[in-house]
Amino acid sequence: MKMPKISIDTITSTSASIIDNQQFWNDVANKISKENSLLHDLLIVTSKGEEKSHDFKDGYHKGACLIYILLSNQIEAEDMNESWG
Repeated sequence: MKMPKISIDTITSTSASIIDNQQFWNDVANKISKENSLLHDLLIVTSKGEEKSHDFKDGYHKGACLIYILLSNQIEAEDMNESWG
């Protein structure tokens, strides 16, 4: 499977979700937990490291979640476009 190119529409809608949904990061982490347990375990391991600051760990977690949800949303949009034309 080819890596999808993230569209401006996907970025815009995801950005709106980040702003409008106070539980956005927790919701994405829960989605990752359900869909990709290995990635979820990696997020847990990196959050427990003592050698990194809280800001670093928070940024790492949010960065991983953002990339995951952008790719997931783009794949979903492409699937809908393919199904509905």
